[in-house]
Parts: sequence; structure tokens; C-alpha cells
Amino acid sequence: RRIDARMRWGLTGTPLENKIEDVISLFAYLKPGLLQYSDAERPTKVKDHIKPYFLRRRAADVLDDLPDKVSHEVWLELGPNQRAAYEQAFQEGRSVVTRERTVTHVLAQISKLKQLCNLDPSSGESAKLEYLYEQLAELRESDEKGLVFSQYPMKTLEAIEPHLSEFNPSLFHGQLSDR
Repeated sequence: RRIDARMRWGLTGTPLENKIEDVISLFAYLKPGLLQYSDAERPTKVKDHIKPYFLRRRAADVLDDLPDKVSHEVWLELGPNQRAAYEQAFQEGRSVVTRERTVTHVLAQISKLKQLCNLDPSSGESAKLEYLYEQLAELRESDEKGLVFSQYPMKTLEAIEPHLSEFNPSLFHGQLSDR
């Protein structure tokens, strides 16, 4: 089904490093008729056809325009409930990894531990939430805004959003709707 629109635009991270079919699919929406799926066998043709419509900025092209990167490392102590949940998950994870020695199992256990460092779902305790609350309060006093990123938006950001309601947060994520 075709979408009639006066203007179309697309934003993607690294389409040329992905499959060429991904690029063709994007342009099927952006500029219908420019490419055919059979063009996947002719990458030079695809590159030549999309060149007028493609803006690519490499870090080397814009580094002089960017401010210096500022890094501020903060070490937080987990509260007693969060620490206990972490230790329990660590011991359970060690047992799983001992039995199931696959990269997938190791990464799954690391992911569980990282999520517990964000928030203990059983107690609601979160050293990061306490720190974040303090930082947001300071930003508000300075009439500034904050942006919080999480690798686990559905597990972390949705859970802490109600605790930050006085800051009027908006939650953005890449989750697709099931509707």
C-alpha cells in the first residue's frame, strides 16, 4: 500500500554497512521507483542512484565542530535489598554458567546483573534512581533539562518513570507497538 505524502524522509544508523536489501527497502518508501529489489545484485548502481538523496556524516568530517567529550564517572553503592538481589542473581548465574558454558548463557547472566544494578524489581530499590533524582533536581533548579538513556528501556525506564513524575518525563523507546 502506498502512502501519499508531500515529503518523505528516513533516518537510519548505518544502512550501507547493513544488507543492500535494507537500503533498497528504505528507498522503496522514500523514493518509490528509484530502485528495484533486483538491483541488490548491482551495488554500484544502488550507490549511484541514492547518492543525491543520501547525507552521510562521518565523525572525521564533524569532529572539529563538536565540543570536547566530557566524562564523569560515578560509583554508587547498592542499597541492602538491591545488593542482596544482586548477590543472589550472581550466585544463581554462576551455577547456570558452570552447567551451561555458552556465550549466550554468559551474556544472559551479565544482562540480568546489569538490570539489577539499575533497579531491583522485587524491592523497588535503586541506587541509580536515587542519584538520578538528585541530578534532575539540580538540573531543574538551573532551568536545564536532562536526557536519560538505558539499554533496558522497558525494564528500567518504564519502572522508574512514575518516581520521576514531578519532572514531567517523556519516555521514548524503539519498541514496536503490538496494535
